[in-house]
This record gives sequence, C-alpha cells and structure tokens, in this order.
Amino acid sequence: MVELEAVSDAAVETLQRTFNDAIDNMIPKMPNLADMSDKLNDLRLRQTRRVETRRASSRVTGLVRSLHDVVSNGNFGAMIWKTDDILSISMTRLDALRVLALRAWRNRRSFNLLDMSARLGILGIMLSITSLN
Repeated sequence: MVELEAVSDAAVETLQRTFNDAIDNMIPKMPNLADMSDKLNDLRLRQTRRVETRRASSRVTGLVRSLHDVVSNGNFGAMIWKTDDILSISMTRLDALRVLALRAWRNRRSFNLLDMSARLGILGIMLSITSLN
C-alpha cells in the first residue's frame, strides 16, 4: 500500500510539474493543457477514493471481528454495532429457540424453562425494536 501511494504521489507531482512548466513557458502549440489539468484532477479524485475505501474496509473488518467475538462468546440475539453506519443483525425467534434448545441439551443440568422463555421474550422485544428502525 505504501509503494502504491508513493507511485501515486510521484505521478501527481510529475503532472503538476509538467503543467506548471507548460504554463511558465507559454507554449502555444500545446493543445492539451486542459486535458492535463483534467488528468491531475482525476488523479486527486482517485487518491481521495482510495483513502475513503481504505477507511470503509477497516470499519467493515472491525465489524466482522466484533461479530466473530460476539458469536464465539455465545451472545446471540439482536446485535447492534455503531460506527459511522449502523449495522444491525438479528436472529429470528426460531433460530434463537434452536440455539437455546441446543445449549440446554448440552448443559442438561442447567436446563431452565423459565430462563429460556425469558430470553425468548427479551429477544422478541429486541427484534420488534430493531424492525421498527
């Protein structure tokens, strides 16, 4: 990435130098001064887009890491992360019931029907709130 930025900076500087030299020398036979200015502006726009894309991809990478952490910790349900944009992921009640039933089956000692129904009730409230937004 650093090498690409260095090449891009060198290209912008070369175009700027050429443009300035052409104006300083006032060469009347140079028909594409306007084109050179447009190319310079295009290069600047591309640099700006690259920076924005890099920032957006780092935000998405952070969200994916957060999702992995939440799922690996076993916290299922309506999950919301806030960055510049809000990404909300929610599970249906049936998916939540499957997860809770599997968890209860694995940990038969801690099976508690009231706890499971309370979790589903909270999940239903969270799902209805996220669906309104």
